Amino acid sequence: MEQLETELEDDINHRVNMALAQAQKKMKADIFQFADAFYRKYPQKWNQNKDRWDEIYPNVGVRLETNVKVARPGLTGKSFFQPDQR
Repeated sequence: MEQLETELEDDINHRVNMALAQAQKKMKADIFQFADAFYRKYPQKWNQNKDRWDEIYPNVGVRLETNVKVARPGLTGKSFFQPDQR
């Protein structure tokens, strides 16, 4: 179960990082509303830099905290294992 949770965490982190890269570097769109979070946490700094957010946003670093716990490992549909892998 621990190996599965670790692999799921890695996969989730990879997918989120890909989405962040697309949003920040290619689209340059704040689809995750980092500006709102920045404003709430640092209102004075936001007021000083809000006119430059388009320049700042593509370089914002994001730290992911992923904690996957498989609560109920029962099957919900077809098994993804081939019959000879069980």
